[in-house]
Amino acid sequence: MRFGAFASALLVLALCCCSGPDPEHFWDGYDFSSTDGLDPIDEAGDRFVRYATLLNRVDTTRAGACIRDFLDSAAADTVSYYVYSDMFVEAFHHRKSPCYNNDLFRIYLSKAVEDGIATEYERWDERALLHKTYQNLPGSIAADGLLLPVDGDPATVLEMAAASPRTIIYLIGQAGCRSCADKMKELEKKTARSTQLIGVVAGNRRGEAFWLQDNLGERWTVALAGESFLRDWDFSFAPVIYVLDRSGKIKSIK
Repeated sequence: MRFGAFASALLVLALCCCSGPDPEHFWDGYDFSSTDGLDPIDEAGDRFVRYATLLNRVDTTRAGACIRDFLDSAAADTVSYYVYSDMFVEAFHHRKSPCYNNDLFRIYLSKAVEDGIATEYERWDERALLHKTYQNLPGSIAADGLLLPVDGDPATVLEMAAASPRTIIYLIGQAGCRSCADKMKELEKKTARSTQLIGVVAGNRRGEAFWLQDNLGERWTVALAGESFLRDWDFSFAPVIYVLDRSGKIKSIK
């Protein structure tokens, strides 16, 4: 199930509330040794949404025990483990998900790394994601990764933040995204001129970053992410906005 459809299911089911068994007994009678429960995949996704919603309604210790028990059961079939790993990421990691929960996502990642099953799948880099869950949280000082402006000198995040009382860092998944460029233009109209605007892209294989810089107002700085930035900042959130103060403290994430 692609995240768009999965997110829609998350939103509908979360808004409609989730009645049913306690999370400890949600999977009673389910055969994890077979992939039959994944067919049709949309129904499997809906079932997982109900489970994720229940986990968000209990304390973290209890939810964590449920997640570890679930993954122990899912290990009976490697394909099921892979598919449910994707669902954990989509439910708890994506900021647009109503089930977003960084603490529960860390518990999933730690267990997945321990099991070593999903890491062989190579759909996600669990170890790298686990590291990033501790970085760039609201109220923390931003990780000081290196940025490489397409039309300027290299500088770190904190060096650039120090140049303005307020800085917006906009992570962009695809530099050639025209809808992202349109949103960035709208954002510029809504922000004070004292706010520094920085668009960060992960790569520039076909010169897209130069195209983006040319299509934005002069207030925007488009920069390529250096290796240290890629290590600590999570582009799977993109497009996402980080608002920093002059000290580099993250005031909000949108």
